[in-house]
Amino acid sequence: MIESASGKWNPIDDQVGQNYVSVCNFLSQNLAEFKRHPFYCTVVGNDLRDEKTAINFFNYLKENSPKLFEKIKLFRLNDSIGSPNIYNIEGVAISPGTLRYLRVLHDIIEINPTSILEVGGGYGGQALVTKLYNKNIQYYC
Repeated sequence: MIESASGKWNPIDDQVGQNYVSVCNFLSQNLAEFKRHPFYCTVVGNDLRDEKTAINFFNYLKENSPKLFEKIKLFRLNDSIGSPNIYNIEGVAISPGTLRYLRVLHDIIEINPTSILEVGGGYGGQALVTKLYNKNIQYYC
């Protein structure tokens, strides 16, 4: 049962909620390829992005965040989780999802925080790339 200011919602009593809970349970038991599951892609969408989108993120990072870009291969660790779509861009095999997390990390670096609270952290991809970049940032999900 989930309570909010607008009332109570029991996902088990709702068809969408049942589907969501069912898929989450399935994905939690099948982590090897969760990033390719249609439900995950519909909800999160980051690995449905095509190669053109990946190239746009890649070029943005190359142009606007050279210090982050020089370490780009380090962040491919995120791509070892969930079997995402991978594109080879200028000799770097990387997913659109990881590139999106790096784009957000670029903004994080700009404000130079000592701690981050992420609400709805998903599987932790943003936390992973952030901690790979700077292990001293306190990251809470």
